[in-house]
Amino acid sequence: MSSLPLSRVQISHYLYSQLATDVKRQLISAFLTERQALKPLEQLNLADEQAHQDQRHLYVIRHEAELIGLAELRVDGAKAHLRRLVIAQAFRGQDLGSKLMFHVFAQMQTLGAEALQVHADENSRHFFEKLGFIKFETLEHSEPTIFLMQHCCPNLLVQTHQKPEQAGKLLRLHSAMRLGYDSERYFYHTEQEFLGLHRTLLPQARRRIWLMTDSLQCKVLTDERTGTAFLKLVKRNPHAEIRLLLDNDRLSAGYFNPLVTVAQRLSSHIEIRTFSQTTMNSSEFVTIVDECGSIQRKALNDFTGSARFNSRVQTERLVNDFSQNWQFARPSLELRRLAI
Repeated sequence: MSSLPLSRVQISHYLYSQLATDVKRQLISAFLTERQALKPLEQLNLADEQAHQDQRHLYVIRHEAELIGLAELRVDGAKAHLRRLVIAQAFRGQDLGSKLMFHVFAQMQTLGAEALQVHADENSRHFFEKLGFIKFETLEHSEPTIFLMQHCCPNLLVQTHQKPEQAGKLLRLHSAMRLGYDSERYFYHTEQEFLGLHRTLLPQARRRIWLMTDSLQCKVLTDERTGTAFLKLVKRNPHAEIRLLLDNDRLSAGYFNPLVTVAQRLSSHIEIRTFSQTTMNSSEFVTIVDECGSIQRKALNDFTGSARFNSRVQTERLVNDFSQNWQFARPSLELRRLAI
């Protein structure tokens, strides 16, 4: 393995459509002998991939005149897809892949993308999980097994971890947004970041998911990913606790809520209660996952708050407040009707 001073690493950005064909082949041929977890570079057919060239971006790591790393990103509206990622064999084991990925995260906001998807196999899956990716789907009939993974908060990750004193330094994102490992506090300011944090935290639950909000029609509970996380939790742990504490458990007539189907399937696992007339109605949104994960939003009319993935003190306080309200809340008549 060749040792590389990180201060001398340079990352260049190329818009695919602006590269001459011979340059494209030169960039790609530099890695033809390298194995990688994503779609092999040798499968690239330049003649077949003329469409969408304006949305394809190449990020290349150079050391002096030598090409040692490559990432290719395709942007499609608010979503981006990492098509390939490779580090030259001689330079692996120095976190260059993490550095290159963090650079890609940092560029996504400029490109207008809010989420990043990647297809990974069993070997590369762990690498992407350490960067904050969540397994979204297992592709059937694939050999080897391929997982569709997604990073829902790349912009928030960059804002949180790229501190001024770290400028130009390699960031060791070995447990980013991992429940029970990442002790950073993530401050969100938009609805997309709020939903993205839930899509990242809820699927990691192993013991409980508790939510306190105003109604079943809130953004999180109408998100299909939330229902999927509930199903995943119960499959993982049949004794798991799923509790929803609401101001209003009524469903709007003619409005489809995917949670209804999930609640019917998991009627013995999901408990819904509403605040009693003697207790204060919810003025904030609180999400609790296991013993150390939480997302808190102080005002329901404002998408501003914070999330923690590894704070037992914060989570214990929220659990105590939730439990006190839960004790005096009334069982949901709406859930009973849905179960029938």
